[in-house]
Amino acid sequence: MSSLRHQLYLSHNPHAINLVLVHGWGMNSEVWQPLLPYLQDDFHVSVIDGFEEDITAYLPFAPEFAIWCGWSLGGLLVLDIANQYPERVQAVVTIACNPCFVQRDDWPCAMSLLDFQQFQQGLTDNPSATLKRFIALQCHGSTSQKQDARFLQQQLAALPLPALSILQAGLTVLAQDYRQLFAQLTLPLLCLLGENDGLVPVAVAEALLALNVNMQLNIIGDAAHVPFVSHPEIVAQQLRLFAQERVG
Repeated sequence: MSSLRHQLYLSHNPHAINLVLVHGWGMNSEVWQPLLPYLQDDFHVSVIDGFEEDITAYLPFAPEFAIWCGWSLGGLLVLDIANQYPERVQAVVTIACNPCFVQRDDWPCAMSLLDFQQFQQGLTDNPSATLKRFIALQCHGSTSQKQDARFLQQQLAALPLPALSILQAGLTVLAQDYRQLFAQLTLPLLCLLGENDGLVPVAVAEALLALNVNMQLNIIGDAAHVPFVSHPEIVAQQLRLFAQERVG
């Protein structure tokens, strides 16, 4: 039985486009709250909460045809869904997502293997402390760092923490290499990066553009790993323009 849940936010706009939001590692769907008011005029929004390794579990919670938007780990899941079920995906948007999250010899703009392994060990030793540290890392570099971290802490405390097995499974996904899926994607693709993201360095932009020449990439100034929290109006504007130009 799936542990996923979802909420649907319908627009009054008769021409609204379906948009699915998939959150990142260790968090829950409440993180999207700052963004949702800016989407209501243009999108019917399906917000999926939880994590499943089996991506087919996400399909019943989404419209038959939609733009899929994933943040961080959620972006990797969306890439997988678009690869396996392209008939369900109108376009793909990734936010603060690196298709190869952990460094490889040919992919230096990523988290070092040592840091990632220490993170895995910290999760085993003290999950709660590790999630709090992760929140700090996500917000570091944003001009609204303290407010962003406070908001994420509140959302994390609002719901029970994910089971340790789910958190560990999410890290397993983050350790995988999704570059081939990213490169072979032919659907419209928008990647949004935070200028000061400490987890997905903005320097990866050049490598991403080399992987998929048909993609659109935008960098959000003064943002870190959660630009939809620190700069929700800008993220919504990017989504709206992308939908109008590449999808609508």
